[in-house]
Amino acid sequence: FSSFDEELAKKQLKVYYECVEKIKEDYDEEFFYLNKMKSPVTRIKKKFRFQILMRIGTSRSNEIIKQIFAIDEKHKNKNVQTFIEVNAQDLR
Repeated sequence: FSSFDEELAKKQLKVYYECVEKIKEDYDEEFFYLNKMKSPVTRIKKKFRFQILMRIGTSRSNEIIKQIFAIDEKHKNKNVQTFIEVNAQDLR
C-alpha cells in the first residue's frame, strides 16, 4: 500500500487486512504467518508505504490467491496504490 496520504494508506491497509483475516478463518491450516506493518523502507518518492505479509501452504494456495486478488478488485482506491506479489524475493 503506497500513498501520499499516510492515514488513507493505513485505512486501506486495515480494510484489506480484515478481509484477509476472514479468508484465514476458512483456510486456517494453510496460513503459517499473517501480519500487517510499515514497509521496511517507509517512504519512497514521498509516499508512505505499508504491507501485509503472509505465508501460506501450497495445497490450496491458488484458491487463496484468487480471493486476495478479488479483495483488491473490490476495494481499489485511486489514491492508494496496491501491489500483490506472489513468492516475494525482496520484502522492501
